[in-house]
Amino acid sequence: MVSRIPASSQRDLHPRLAEIVGRHCRQCWRQPVRTHSLLAFRAVARDAAQASRVILDSGCGTGASTARLAEKNPHALVIGVDKSAHRLERAPALPANARLVRAELADFWRLARAAGWRLYRHCLYYPNPWPKPGQLARRWHAHPVFPDLLALGGQLELRTNFALYAHEFAHAINVVLSVHPEVISSPPAEPVSPFERKYLESGHELFKVAIDLNQEKHAMKLQSLGVMALAGLLALPAFGDDRLVAVIADPDRPSSQAERDPFRNPHETLTFFGIKPDMTVVELSPGGGWYTEILAPYLRDEGQLVAAHWNLDGDGVPDFYRRIRGEYEARVADTERFGDIRIIDFDPPGLVDLGGPASADLVLSFRNVHGWKRAGTFPDVVRAAHAVLKPGGVFGVVSHRLPEDHEQDPEARSGYVHQSWVVAAVESEGFRLVEASEINANPADSADHPNGVWTLLPGLRVPEGEDVEHFRAIGESDRFTLKFVKR
Repeated sequence: MVSRIPASSQRDLHPRLAEIVGRHCRQCWRQPVRTHSLLAFRAVARDAAQASRVILDSGCGTGASTARLAEKNPHALVIGVDKSAHRLERAPALPANARLVRAELADFWRLARAAGWRLYRHCLYYPNPWPKPGQLARRWHAHPVFPDLLALGGQLELRTNFALYAHEFAHAINVVLSVHPEVISSPPAEPVSPFERKYLESGHELFKVAIDLNQEKHAMKLQSLGVMALAGLLALPAFGDDRLVAVIADPDRPSSQAERDPFRNPHETLTFFGIKPDMTVVELSPGGGWYTEILAPYLRDEGQLVAAHWNLDGDGVPDFYRRIRGEYEARVADTERFGDIRIIDFDPPGLVDLGGPASADLVLSFRNVHGWKRAGTFPDVVRAAHAVLKPGGVFGVVSHRLPEDHEQDPEARSGYVHQSWVVAAVESEGFRLVEASEINANPADSADHPNGVWTLLPGLRVPEGEDVEHFRAIGESDRFTLKFVKR
């Protein structure tokens, strides 16, 4: 299969690159660390602390490069990090001195720096080039984490088939360290990964930037950026709820669901909504049960989960409704794992009784609003949530966000809705918005895809002839996360 060289309308170094890198060196980046990244870091931190040498393979893909590095460096611990569970599931057999973890690279680098790691070697092989000029901030050298990446030290090596990326990376290092590493164009003696082999077979020119960050003159300067390490420590999530963390990290949770964590951020989201293990929680239209897999075990011993699922009575019920609800009921029949979930029919506007008046602490809706908007029943849903909640109870809503400057389709056929419309509709029914969070935001999502939100992960309903990998790289949709309180 022939691979294409990244194409870009940008012909030279981005004019704002030096300004952006300088700003990141002066300011603290305070974005919270994702839960799954912290758990992944903890899984290898002890081994790393005991190793005399640590090699980090950042963006390791399937782990082929990690295995190769471990074979070549038998006296070092080689840690491969990638955010994609799909890629890591295809990992080869690994030497004993290799580890693979699924984490966000920016999180992992910050955690490693906060823990005082000093790498022996740091390999950054073929990162996503993000070739459009407007994507500069997504390239690692223009990302807020860049100072932390450098401060990890080691023999840093970037490889890429995008010449502009290599030259910008070298220039960004010069901004920080006042030394400009050479951009080398030469094919490697042997491919380190399937990606590199594919690029070589396709005739790509490959570029390398290398610098020894453990040299004393560089190490001293990088340590002067120490405020960034403090920022990493301050950004760690407060894990006061060990039970919620344990449920999310449970190995019995299906891996196909756990791989969605980086996009759906279950620990951060449920913590934001104020969940406690002794609550009565109503989950509206749980579908296949992605959140049920977390909510039910969490509430099993002290609380109660009410699943307000699709009503299968009557004519015209889609076959996939019957299939999905049947699979859901079969899955949660395991009471030892899920407890006694109360499953009720929910079909607004006619069937909207979610339980006794003022009996629930929390009502949750995940990625459902577009369907109710299309049906014209969202006000009925909100009134039902208000009726079942105790005074001061919380209605939590996560849904696909349509930019406010985009015209709203009255039927929301794209899956996206205006956040302002949701806020107005909910507040008109006796609720007050207490906080909106960007936990589930995705700035890479333009919300104008050919098949709406379903063009993106996890569905990837990409029209024939279009680039599937482009949409895979975007991730899941941009989402608002709204916390309402019953007045």
